[in-house]
Order: sequence, then structure tokens, then C-alpha cells
Amino acid sequence: MSRRIGPLALIALVAVLPSCVSEFEQPLVDPAQAQLDTLLSGNWTVKQANGSVQTLMIGIEPNAPITPGAEAVEPGTAKFVMVSREPDNKLGDPLTMRFVSTTIGNQSYASLVVPADPEHGKSQRYWLVKYRVSGDQLTTWYCDFEATGRMIEAGRLRGKAVREGANLKSVWVTDSADSLAKFLQDGGDAILFPEAGKVVYQRMH
Repeated sequence: MSRRIGPLALIALVAVLPSCVSEFEQPLVDPAQAQLDTLLSGNWTVKQANGSVQTLMIGIEPNAPITPGAEAVEPGTAKFVMVSREPDNKLGDPLTMRFVSTTIGNQSYASLVVPADPEHGKSQRYWLVKYRVSGDQLTTWYCDFEATGRMIEAGRLRGKAVREGANLKSVWVTDSADSLAKFLQDGGDAILFPEAGKVVYQRMH
């Protein structure tokens, strides 16, 4: 049985996200204005260095709107289902997550929806992933946790970076979508989405 991401889960979007994830108060695009990126639709796979294989299925979200209180699903809302197969042939539980896509300049980004967690005082929030589809290849870049924290501490992003000593524990970005877009176009893209966070998937036929 598939499950949506739980409040304590740090998503295993193909099980390669870093152990800590930057959280954003706003998506990069208003879900009501987002358009589906049909290039993402389909099944994708990647094999990790440890031998595990992740399969990512991407399509249209038919039921759950992103905007809290909305009565109908926004037309641009997509969803992925991720399944991981370990080297010993054990399958992980399927994991689903909704998202919306947007293009800023010549770069594409997905705003992944993390549901509200009232028990821990957290409202709905978002994780950002940069991506590019080229033929049968999907390349993704995950948002760098440390870099996001440094940008908040330097005043280039609004929000809160919490440290215990030198260790960064959490990152919460409160910039608007317009402010984030300007930051990304003014050199922030290379800072938040470095090549070290790149993962490449192949389309399954």
C-alpha cells in the first residue's frame, strides 16, 4: 500500500536526498498558476553505488489539491511514486509526493509538497528540486542544505538557520516566490543546486 510522506520522513526521492533538507514556506510558483511539465511523465530509474535501484513514476495528481482549503485539484498538480529495490531484492514501501513545476530563466524546478504536521507545529511546506529532461534522461539537482543555511546567515535569503555549535540543524526559508526567483537568477541557482547534488535517471520503456 502506498503512503504519502509522513511528518518525520525525510523523503527518499530515489533515496538519494541528503540527510537534512532545506524547507521553504512558499513554492516557486502559485499552484493555481502552475502548468504540467509533460516531459516528466513516465517511469524513470537509477542504480545507486550500493546496488539499490530506485524507480520513479511521475504522472498527474487526480485527487488532492495543493492549496490548503481548495475544493479541486489545481490543473498543474503532478505526483510521483517512488519504489526502492535493495541489493537483497527487498522492496521498500512505495512513497508518494505531490509537486508543481515552474521554469525560471532556462532552468526548471519542482516544488515538492510536505504536508502540515500540527503535532509538531509545522504548516505545509516545500522542498525544491532542480531538474532537466533531455530525451530519455532526467537529471535532478537537490537543494544544498548547508548552502541554503549560509545564504540565510549572509542575508541573501530570508528565513531562519538553526545551528548547534557549528552543526546546521534546520533551515527554514520564508522568501516569496518572486524573491526566490530573483535570487536564483542572480547566481543563487549555482549556489543552491551544485553539481555534487546531481542524480541522473533513465527513462524506462
